[in-house]
Amino acid sequence: MGCGKHFLFAGMFPVKPQPGLPCVLRIIFYATLFIFLSREPVQAEKVTLNFWAVSGSFMDVEMFNRLAKDFEAKSGIAVRVTPLGWGNFNTKYLTAMAAGVPPDVGITNLGAPVDYGKVGGVIDLLEAFPEEMAIEKERFYPNLLDGFTFRGHLFGLPASLTTLALFYRTDIFHKLGIKPPETWSELDEAIRMLEAAGYRYGFGWTRGDGWALDIYSQPYGISSLDYNQQGDPVVNWLNPVFQSAVSRAIRLWYLHDLGDRNLQGARHVALFKLDQPGNALPLMIDLSFIYNVIPLLAPELEGKWDILPWPRADDGVPYNIVGGTAYVIFRKSKYQKESFEWLKYLNSLEAQQSMVLDHNRRGEDSTFFVSGIKTMWASENASFWQRPELKNCERIHEIMAGVMDSLHLKQPVLGGGEAGGLIDPSLDRMGASALNELSHLASAHRMTRWEMIQAFARGEFSEDHKKLIEKTDQVVREQLAKIVAPAQAILDREDANYDRQYGDILNRLPMIEQQKDFLFWMELLAGIILLLAIMTVCLYPGFRKNLVSYLFIAPPLVSTLIFLVIPASVAVYLSLTDYMPVLPLATAPWVGWSHYLSVIMDGSIIKSLQKTLFYVAGMLPIQILISLILACLLNNPLCGQRYWRFLFFAPMVTSVVSISLIFFALFQGARYGWINALFLKLGLIDDVITFLDDGKTFLPCVIALAIWHGLAFNIIVFLAGLQQIPEQLYEAAEVDGAGWFQRFRHISFPGLQPQIFFTLVVGMIWAFQVFEPIYMLGGGAGEAGTKFGPDDAGLTLVPLVYQTGFEYFKMGKASAIAYILFAFIFVLTLFQVKTLKRERS
Repeated sequence: MGCGKHFLFAGMFPVKPQPGLPCVLRIIFYATLFIFLSREPVQAEKVTLNFWAVSGSFMDVEMFNRLAKDFEAKSGIAVRVTPLGWGNFNTKYLTAMAAGVPPDVGITNLGAPVDYGKVGGVIDLLEAFPEEMAIEKERFYPNLLDGFTFRGHLFGLPASLTTLALFYRTDIFHKLGIKPPETWSELDEAIRMLEAAGYRYGFGWTRGDGWALDIYSQPYGISSLDYNQQGDPVVNWLNPVFQSAVSRAIRLWYLHDLGDRNLQGARHVALFKLDQPGNALPLMIDLSFIYNVIPLLAPELEGKWDILPWPRADDGVPYNIVGGTAYVIFRKSKYQKESFEWLKYLNSLEAQQSMVLDHNRRGEDSTFFVSGIKTMWASENASFWQRPELKNCERIHEIMAGVMDSLHLKQPVLGGGEAGGLIDPSLDRMGASALNELSHLASAHRMTRWEMIQAFARGEFSEDHKKLIEKTDQVVREQLAKIVAPAQAILDREDANYDRQYGDILNRLPMIEQQKDFLFWMELLAGIILLLAIMTVCLYPGFRKNLVSYLFIAPPLVSTLIFLVIPASVAVYLSLTDYMPVLPLATAPWVGWSHYLSVIMDGSIIKSLQKTLFYVAGMLPIQILISLILACLLNNPLCGQRYWRFLFFAPMVTSVVSISLIFFALFQGARYGWINALFLKLGLIDDVITFLDDGKTFLPCVIALAIWHGLAFNIIVFLAGLQQIPEQLYEAAEVDGAGWFQRFRHISFPGLQPQIFFTLVVGMIWAFQVFEPIYMLGGGAGEAGTKFGPDDAGLTLVPLVYQTGFEYFKMGKASAIAYILFAFIFVLTLFQVKTLKRERS
């Protein structure tokens, strides 16, 4: 009987069944015809811009939604606001651009506009809107636009800004007779006098960050990375001025017992409001927006504190670094002109004033919005700042207005991000050396580090203090000398590669985008395979009789083909090319096996493999042993057995992020870190242990987290195995006089061999792919510095893949590392399986 008689649409579209036409093809035909005829007429499309807002607060999203409504009322252009978190915005932007579906407009950090724009990810505003930009450029402070400029192209505009500020307790400064510091020498003297009196100082934002070193060298005209007069990139790390700047930074960051780097922001304010020596921070250097936080968290300090700009160099020019965000328009946007209108509106005086007011009325989340528009700080806008609701901002407005001309965004250098990946771990090593030397001196004099610092501040042990400074300076020179040649090689390579591969990319993009790339051919091949499979099933009676079975297995097979086979094949292809994810895949030049050779020759994968093996060896055996012991205990009758099982199984249903936050509080390198507080209370230590800021202790901390988090899964597996062992064996052994250990050794352990092997194999695979705990504890969600622990102590294989692909934009090299990891895990697992078979035989 023909299936046409039973077909859903047979009454709607009566067609005489043809004996040679398979049922499935007729179904496809009728369904396609129905969809085509039921389509609604296409209506005129209303312009709606997709705007991705990178922010750390949902209040920013609400603010942009309000601005979008006002903009729509004025222009008729709608804006859809999508929030992005700071921790993963770069990954999402790269993924969207690689897929060809980026937003129209986006907020990024200050470095992304050039990173995306130099390879055609975002538009050149000067080229796209020459007349409008001639006017818009004049509205910004010129030093700010340099950071978005590359070879004459302007790829972004400032959104919101922040800079360093100095906060101090006026009452304590007055009591101690300390002059509020306006120069570097005055800052050094203020810190010395505070420490001599038993007070500490705090340094928050930019502490330990290599990108911020220019604040110590640019007052003398020297930048970390720059271009010479011939236009060639140069590394200035051997310049005596720069080395002196790094030494100054290391002394400020590490020779004053500041605790771990996460002591900033609200944590700083909690100590800022204290009065007792030893704990109080009467002086702290941090983000300018802390100004709004202090009155909310410490209202009792009203009239007892003040703010100053970052002190200037005694004999240099004023220079202040900038943090914040930028606006970009993506090249794939269908509405570039409308997007530019949205940017113009956001940078209008009206919108900027609205943002200032919005940021100031957020209660505990209030901040001072720093605009890059000159008109906001001009005298003609004075009436706005005199509004009653901005009375609390009078002082910070005065300070920021005075430093706007000194805010600088430096023009990026090709390869600067990867070169910066060398100096950040180097700074960690310099800091660890300085801290160890300080601890050694303190131990020699039977003091704590803090007591030694106070003694230095009082002028005691001057020779030791001098030697400490000299040793620190020597380590700085040695560390910089080790990395300057590799850094210069990176800059030279990236500069040459860019000119060779991407020099005229902006002109060639329209032609390249018409070419068929490897992904297209893979998709076409997959489509042909699926079509052939359908035709085979439909045309051959032997297959057609099992049609229902094939329909059931089709979804997983198709899903495997689309989401596993094609991506894996494309990843192999990527590993053989020099693919830039912002660009179409057709632009990727073929490099063959060079990525595989380079990751082995440069030693990066060897170092990461060593760290991975250390992690596996430290985590897996201990985790299996503890799980086995706990499973044996839980397998016996216990009082409140259900509650004990819940206690041990709880980690299994808890997210890694939540667990990481708990362990972060445990290991925090401050007096209020849980472990440090316990050890200090018990008298086991004199100085806090910076667990997460020390390369020697960071990975063991991650191992401790992983052991606890993985216990539940292993316990369940072992419990299932124990409950399959016949109880009679234990009873017989007990009758024979066997003790608990003998019963475990001769019955439980042999009976659990399959489960032990399973947990070993699965645990090995999981351990080699560790990422989330290292990323969370190592500060990966931060914007600068090492993201996988101090000195990249946690840069195991998967973090290396992430760093290479999503930080350095080298997807081809990242794919090669990923396949080396896959091969290593495959060989290791195969070896384990063969070993087990050999033992069983």
